[in-house]
Amino acid sequence: MFHLKGSAPSSEKPKIEIEPAPAYSASKTVFASMFIHEGDCIHMLQFPQRDIDTLRVVINQSWDKGIQRERLLYSSCHEFKLHGSPWNMSHWTGSENIPGQVLMREIFACLFSAGWILHARNNGLLIFRQQQTSPQRDWISITVIGFYKLRLIGASAELIALFRDILESMGLLQEDFWKERDNNAWEFKIKGNPRSVFGEEMVQWNLLMLRIVETLEAHGWSLYSNTMQYQQNVCVSYGWFCVKDKQWVPGMTIVRG
Repeated sequence: MFHLKGSAPSSEKPKIEIEPAPAYSASKTVFASMFIHEGDCIHMLQFPQRDIDTLRVVINQSWDKGIQRERLLYSSCHEFKLHGSPWNMSHWTGSENIPGQVLMREIFACLFSAGWILHARNNGLLIFRQQQTSPQRDWISITVIGFYKLRLIGASAELIALFRDILESMGLLQEDFWKERDNNAWEFKIKGNPRSVFGEEMVQWNLLMLRIVETLEAHGWSLYSNTMQYQQNVCVSYGWFCVKDKQWVPGMTIVRG
């Protein structure tokens, strides 16, 4: 082998520089979760103390029976145990149904105003994502009870009238009335058994759900979260929490969450 004059063969192996793998970086997005436990407990995980303090006020204002106790579970999980059973499935169709819905609606509104937006839901576990948002929102809940009751909580007279028009146009309205005036709960009784899983009645029920969603959308409302309550493996009620920008006027874009 020939070498250039003045140079010497190198016995060293060439160095291969390997760049270190980039360090793992967790998402800068902040997440927190809320878990509804045993029908009367709320577990708040990774929420800052200021939001826990605000939520305490909201619970006491929205749930007449109040808070039984609070405690810290692990290092970042705060538990509220309530008097009564706002989300106990065996009571869902009873006297605590409407106040329990109102409480859940106010919890959503409280967290939303603090920038916590519902990101995912799996039964009683709700995961929230923190982002900038406008706190100026209206909230309602819509619940289907059993096979023939449809209930609006927090809705305006205009929205109640729109729902009445839908049911009448489809020949489904039996009667409607105040279910609980103090909580602004209006109830519609529906003719027949529209939630039947067979034939034309099933199609008619699905069409009713579409008409409701279309009406909500046309008046600035968006679906925020669903609710489903089971008793002995049977769904006894389900529905939606809906949100609307207070500044919305026809023609404006509807903001999701």
